[in-house]
Amino acid sequence: MSGKLCPRCGQPYSYLEKRRVKGTNQEYFYAVHVYKEGGRWRKRRCYLGPRLYSRVAPLQGFQLRGLLGNSVDRLLDYLESIASDLEEMDLDEGNRRRLREVAERLLSLTE
Repeated sequence: MSGKLCPRCGQPYSYLEKRRVKGTNQEYFYAVHVYKEGGRWRKRRCYLGPRLYSRVAPLQGFQLRGLLGNSVDRLLDYLESIASDLEEMDLDEGNRRRLREVAERLLSLTE
């Protein structure tokens, strides 16, 4: 076993598998769980998504990533991207108040 836990099911996985869709540049990743059942080796795959969700980003406003890699890094990247987007917006008083509350919650995590 690799000692790494699958972000989808939480179980250890044996290796990562990459599949490419024919005719596109899209690569999709799977955590592969290899186990023995009834004297036979079996595989179970958990879908982790692409490295980056390229089609969703323009609609969402920030770059979404698949489950591959560190979830803390992924979330911090999201926060940085969201902060950049919010800097460009003209927020009303209600939204500024909500943003302050969220920022205070995030700051409390650093203590």
